[in-house]
Amino acid sequence: MDKHFEKVDKHFNYLHDSNSIVPSMNVPTNTKPRRGRPKKKKGIPLMDKMPIKFQPHISKIIDVLPDGNCGLRAVAALLGMGEHLWHVVRKKMIDETKIRAEKYSATYGAKLCQTIIDALNGAPEELVTEEKWFTIPDMGYIVATTFKVVLITLSNSGCTTFLPLVGAAPISHHIIIL
Repeated sequence: MDKHFEKVDKHFNYLHDSNSIVPSMNVPTNTKPRRGRPKKKKGIPLMDKMPIKFQPHISKIIDVLPDGNCGLRAVAALLGMGEHLWHVVRKKMIDETKIRAEKYSATYGAKLCQTIIDALNGAPEELVTEEKWFTIPDMGYIVATTFKVVLITLSNSGCTTFLPLVGAAPISHHIIIL
């Protein structure tokens, strides 16, 4: 096995064993095919809201305040900052888009890039309307690049993985799942 993949495998096993917020990446040793529906995990709040196919892989769910800043709150909480520091996440994302404006314009197109920047700007106490919501996939690469994380989104309509646009995520990278 390639040394890089050994490190990645050990990292995923560590994350799973430490009761983290990422789904288990362990490969089952039992090779018998599973029949029927996956087993639901009990005792985790909001688990019943998750698609059944993802439930066996979820070890923790963080429920944030639904105030219009919930996407930023979720990122802050998943980064270990605490959801109350959502405005710090937004500020860092704004700084990132300013530093790499040309890269994001090339990635998203000038019009969408400006829409994202407009959505991120605003005072923390400002009432957040739908046009200022944190949106995926629009802001996925900005989160991954700003915080040097692997961002994975799960939904019934599809799953997406975002890697930093600049540089590589370090081998001990942080994985967050929305």
